[in-house]
Amino acid sequence: MLQFFRNSNLHTVLFLILYVMLFFADIFFVNQPTLQDFQLNANSLSLGVYKIIEQVNWLQFPLAFSLIILQALTINGFVNKNRLAKHFNYITAICYILIINCFTDVDSLNPVLIANTFLLLGLHALYHTYEKKVSTIDIYNAGFYVALASLCYFSTSIYFLGFSIGLIVMRPLDWREGAILLSGFVTPLFLVGTYFYLTDNFMWWWEHDIARHFNGIIHNLKFSWAFYLGLGIIVFVFLWSLLNVSNLYYRTTIREQKGINIIFLLVFVTSLSLLIQHTLDIFYFAILAIPITILLSMNLQSIKKRSAAEFIHLLFLLACISIQYQEVLGR
Repeated sequence: MLQFFRNSNLHTVLFLILYVMLFFADIFFVNQPTLQDFQLNANSLSLGVYKIIEQVNWLQFPLAFSLIILQALTINGFVNKNRLAKHFNYITAICYILIINCFTDVDSLNPVLIANTFLLLGLHALYHTYEKKVSTIDIYNAGFYVALASLCYFSTSIYFLGFSIGLIVMRPLDWREGAILLSGFVTPLFLVGTYFYLTDNFMWWWEHDIARHFNGIIHNLKFSWAFYLGLGIIVFVFLWSLLNVSNLYYRTTIREQKGINIIFLLVFVTSLSLLIQHTLDIFYFAILAIPITILLSMNLQSIKKRSAAEFIHLLFLLACISIQYQEVLGR
């Protein structure tokens, strides 16, 4: 199946849509989360989205479907453009769909999925700063997009730390560029805070969007074989990447090596988001989707034998299907 996604044409994109539908078909068999289930950890921007569509609750499914397709194509284009993959293909898009579906209900319109859209835009801006003499706009945009993501799901604000270190990896250290990145991050927060201040809701916004996330974690996870299997997939991909690092760096330029370093960095940094997590639920793990997807894609494409890569992909596919349809399988 992976061979099919090595081509870049309309048929491949259509097959990609069918690939997502394979997982989304569980809405007809398995109980799905409601918008109310997402609001516990959602920040003001996500709550605004939910308020708009709350009158038509079923609308969350086509929106989530479209968002996953858009994000899969975006991260695929990002990897191809920055040459993190060995060849131009759609394998990264497939990997993103797999990782999003390695936890139950994560393939829904949850606040982390919405936030990932802005994180992808921020990551693109960060990589665009390499060897550019004037990168003010890209640096500012990187911080700006992380702030928008945090207004959807606060724990994604940890990406600001990752982007700050990533900026040093990409470019020589310059405190003025760090100030630009910080100003980009602060701008949306200042504007949203000002809005709530003018509407006499500033204290609510401050407590809900920021302060409460530093009060410790409220546990809200359901431990099951599906949860451990999904967590095992994430851990396996990361450990595989560490052991396969020599192949990932093989025949790469300095720019590509720096790009790979940032992806590893983001995995480490996002683990620190537990320090600013209010409620630990199943949706939280989607915060790792972007860096883990890229690592999985690079690992699969570093395998010389196509049959071996196809077999590993098949195992991931069967595992994710079993996770999404666990209620059906358990009957």
